[in-house]
Amino acid sequence: MAGNIDDDTGLMMIRKTLNFRDSDWLLLALAVAIAAVGVVEIYSTTAHSALAGEYKSQIKWILLGCVGALIISRIDYHSIIERVPWFFAVSVLALAALLVSGHSINKARRWLPLGGVITLQVSELVKLVIILGVAAILAEKRGKYVSWTDLVKLGILAGVPAVLVILEPDLGTALTFFPIVMVGVFLIGIHPRQIAMLGLLALLMIPVAWHFTKPYQRERVMTFVHPSQDTRGSSYQATQSKIA
Repeated sequence: MAGNIDDDTGLMMIRKTLNFRDSDWLLLALAVAIAAVGVVEIYSTTAHSALAGEYKSQIKWILLGCVGALIISRIDYHSIIERVPWFFAVSVLALAALLVSGHSINKARRWLPLGGVITLQVSELVKLVIILGVAAILAEKRGKYVSWTDLVKLGILAGVPAVLVILEPDLGTALTFFPIVMVGVFLIGIHPRQIAMLGLLALLMIPVAWHFTKPYQRERVMTFVHPSQDTRGSSYQATQSKIA
């Protein structure tokens, strides 16, 4: 009798796992639509060049991503959240290993070789770990606003990987980690006093950060602030995109 009940329970769990009727098809459709725009842009810019046909590779990865998304959507997110500390530790170790044995392209170590066929950009996976970490930390919040303890945890969550990514060097990707944290904090709620103190800390850190930036990174910042100062050099692409 007990064996039959266990068998029935197991079958119900399998059917529930394989049932995709509760999946967020609208979210998937929006993601595919955005990816389709990218495919069209790749095709239009490479159709009459040596890179013609690259859009087919993009379609292949989009389809693979859709399959992966459907498989991951069948996993109970509670089991994922519980393992966030392990994911974070592995991601930090992977970024550290990248600095030692990563695949170097144009003097930047951002990719880990996988079997000699493809390379993995670890920082992109770290973004997912940070999203999960923000969810895990803020899910335990008790109160109207985030606490300073929560903010310190979130700072470590984004700050440690950011430092390692900057060392690759990849300042642009590192800076994308912090908006993820900011969105999570905004959705939960933050006290105006905390905003003021964090803003003051950020202002004090700007001269220190500027001192350690490389010349090409400073040039990018100045190009963003003054996009018309070098239209034939560092601002060329931004200027041409506006003209187009």
